[in-house]
Amino acid sequence: MPLVVLIGWTRHLAVIVAALVAAGFVIQLTFGVVYSYVQEVVETSISGTALAFVTSAGISGAFSAPLITGALIDWTGGYLAAFTYATALTVLGLLLSSVAPESPAADRSQSR
Repeated sequence: MPLVVLIGWTRHLAVIVAALVAAGFVIQLTFGVVYSYVQEVVETSISGTALAFVTSAGISGAFSAPLITGALIDWTGGYLAAFTYATALTVLGLLLSSVAPESPAADRSQSR
């Protein structure tokens, strides 16, 4: 989220490029963590399906985000709605991650 705010408020091209590179790195890192997490919380027999679902969700988000953002900017004539949308998605993601189940391995390590 700080990167979204930074991109929205800066006027320096170098800062925007650096923030975009950092955001891309964080997004890719997140997919790596999610792939590992999915394999821990679902049964082995369905891990391929779960990974396919996660990949599809990620790709559809990557495809739709620029379209939705562009539409919001076009409809409102400014960037505030687009950044509000990004902030709302961030908050939703944080809320969902706070209620996500722990992996069975984490449960076993806490019971020792």
